[in-house]
Amino acid sequence: MSLQDVINVDEEIAAYDALWDKAFNGSKDFLAKKSEEMKALYHAGLAEDFDPDTDPDLQ
Repeated sequence: MSLQDVINVDEEIAAYDALWDKAFNGSKDFLAKKSEEMKALYHAGLAEDFDPDTDPDLQ
């Protein structure tokens, strides 16, 4: 493997990492909003406990 190959691989990894960073940074607001919504439902008594052993959608 030549030095140029190593540089190219390093650049590809940096670009891939940048895509993941962008994707995760863009989802933080969405996840925070959904978390707050679910906490409000839970405190209002409108949420149910999740039990994968009895959930009919998983049977």
